[in-house]
Amino acid sequence: MDTLENLVQTYEKLEKNKEVILKYRSDYETSINECIRCHDLNSFEKKLNEFFDLDKQHDHSLITTELLRLDYIKDALLKEYSNGFNLFWEDTDNVKDLLKKYNKTIFMLRRLTFDLPDAYKRESFDHLIKMTPFILQTIYEDLTSPVFMKDYVFISLAMEHIKSKEYKYSVYYLRMVDHKNEEINKLISQLQSLTSSFGGENE
Repeated sequence: MDTLENLVQTYEKLEKNKEVILKYRSDYETSINECIRCHDLNSFEKKLNEFFDLDKQHDHSLITTELLRLDYIKDALLKEYSNGFNLFWEDTDNVKDLLKKYNKTIFMLRRLTFDLPDAYKRESFDHLIKMTPFILQTIYEDLTSPVFMKDYVFISLAMEHIKSKEYKYSVYYLRMVDHKNEEINKLISQLQSLTSSFGGENE
């Protein structure tokens, strides 16, 4: 009975504050959209952090799946920036396009884990090879988008980048493999030596 009463109270509270909640969401989505348009990572981080703080004050009634995914993307962008990679959002200029690219990347990751014709897998590789290890790691951490076979996917992508002599990508993918064996650790060391010997040309 207490559970039912709590549920009713929660519903009544949400109904009462519906207009305020929708206004908050709308205002922040407008601000976040502008950050994406300008590719202003500092402001993007600040606005999302403000929104999630506000969400806590409102008993987590403001959050949506889209805003949660934007927060995951923010974390990946910050890692890309700090590690000298091209940023995931460079070819997008609004929330809709950014989430569309993110969702497509999730779809391409999932496709690799199914027994599909080689042509479909090649299409997935062609898309994923343009992504950074950080955005793919973020997708695996994203609770809204269950994806499987991480080690298989990351080792496969590491091998693809080795073929292109993009050793920096390969090193990061192999470092992110959860169950490393002696051979993987040895390969990481060899690839790190190669990136050093080329003076960063293939990073």
